Amino acid sequence: MNLPATANPDIHVLEQLFAVARRRWKIVALLTIIGAVLGFIYAQSQVPVYSSAATIMVRSGPAADPVRQGIETTTPEEEGQFLSQLELARSTSVATIVANRLDLVEDADFAKPASSGLRQLVARIGARLGMKIPPTDEAAGKLDLDQVVSALQANVKASRVGRTYVAAISYTHPNPAVARKVAQAFAEAFKQKIAQDNDMANSRMRAALQSEIDRAAGPAKDALQAKLQDLMIARALPGMDVVVMSDARLPGAPIAPRVSFLVAVGAILGAVIGCAIAGFRELTDRGVRDGDVLARALGIRFLGYLPRGGARNLGSMTMGKGAPLPEPARRSVLESYSVFGETIRSAAVALIGRQNDGQGTVTGVTSALAGDGATIIAANLATHLANQGRSVLLIDGNARDPRLSDWLAAEAEQGLVDSVLQNKSTDETLLYDSRSNISLLPMVLKDRTVEPASLFNSDRAKTFMSELRGQYQHIIIDLAPLSTASDARAAEPVIDNFVLAAQWGRATPQLIADLLDGEPEVRAKLAGLILTRADLKKLPLYAAAGSRASFNKRIAKG
Repeated sequence: MNLPATANPDIHVLEQLFAVARRRWKIVALLTIIGAVLGFIYAQSQVPVYSSAATIMVRSGPAADPVRQGIETTTPEEEGQFLSQLELARSTSVATIVANRLDLVEDADFAKPASSGLRQLVARIGARLGMKIPPTDEAAGKLDLDQVVSALQANVKASRVGRTYVAAISYTHPNPAVARKVAQAFAEAFKQKIAQDNDMANSRMRAALQSEIDRAAGPAKDALQAKLQDLMIARALPGMDVVVMSDARLPGAPIAPRVSFLVAVGAILGAVIGCAIAGFRELTDRGVRDGDVLARALGIRFLGYLPRGGARNLGSMTMGKGAPLPEPARRSVLESYSVFGETIRSAAVALIGRQNDGQGTVTGVTSALAGDGATIIAANLATHLANQGRSVLLIDGNARDPRLSDWLAAEAEQGLVDSVLQNKSTDETLLYDSRSNISLLPMVLKDRTVEPASLFNSDRAKTFMSELRGQYQHIIIDLAPLSTASDARAAEPVIDNFVLAAQWGRATPQLIADLLDGEPEVRAKLAGLILTRADLKKLPLYAAAGSRASFNKRIAKG
């Protein structure tokens, strides 16, 4: 049955982007929170700065100079003169007036550095805990007049209000009281400076006028006196006056640091970094998640997922001494209707369906990579089949890493190597568990190096396996991984079916495809694939919309 094509391909892209967001939102959210917290900490580490401003108006023309009746004050020259006069607020002369008027050289509050909010918080916490924290903001050394003037010039600002002749003279300082009194002093010093300049200009004008009049005589003297008087008044009289419209007030809140702004910037930067990390992880995460998609791509059968959980360190025991098999080896029986049990049942059904009548079947359980869970699958597949009343033999065929023997036959003295290579009777090498009705043929090496081909592909091995087929309905062999050994290929002549295990999110589809392409004999006998250690909660996040994996939660609940 052919599935209908998606009407709009952009929908698939949107689905993928939404799936990525669902998978990676936690890291983005975490880094956003971290960024916001770091922004807040940075804001608290800064010294708060307060600003206070006094508003002044600079008047000119008739309002300030009755001599210049009727002269407009909106010419470009007068506007430029007004802006130039504002620069006096930052001049050395005005700053010196402020320093002397407030006696800032002797003012400890002006020179004392303020502590940051973080230091204040640490001090408060230390006080509550009864700890003595040495002060970090000790009184600063005494400043000289030049240093005071430089500090005043660096922190004063004169700004025009719109297109008017009104300006605000502000001053910033860590101490709000200092900011207020200095801003007020600057406004008054500016007014004083303008008045002094006006007086000096008028004095120079009167002196020059008087000198010309003294040198002239008669009518010329009178005409020259009137002409020079008008000219000197027009050019030399500034005609300006400063009015303090509003006094500086004590600031209630600092203008810096802007905590909300820094928190927002930190959150944005954290989100950007989080998106970058999430994108990088998404691009580099090639592990297989959706078994159905992989099975369709490779043309194999997907048997199911084994959920994450259970101890990886399985411990050890010895079969045949009265103790029951460990619970991890019987999980398919103990949890027969769980996702784990259903996957093992699916594998068992596939094997039974491929079984020849009247003859035992040999199944090799291998994995893509070491540690992918082939041993757990082999043990649980054996217990499941035995629980159905079938005779089962479990063989540890991994001569490189005999985990199955270390787990279920820790004290065994003989095993598969002795039976195949030394013609030992199975009565001496087999271990039998009467509770589960399972026989085990362990791998006991005793510092021996064994060639896998000699265990499975020699004439003695084939004869031995043929004898076992007549005794057991199912023979399950735990084999080494395909990626690290050729054991599966060596055992292929005596094996009827293979079950491949791959860890969810670890093995990549390309790796599995390459392994199966490199082992065509194994692929031809592959009964199916099982994904182990699957995170079933995250599985729908990696599945295509509407696929079986996307309904995993409902399927798992039955």
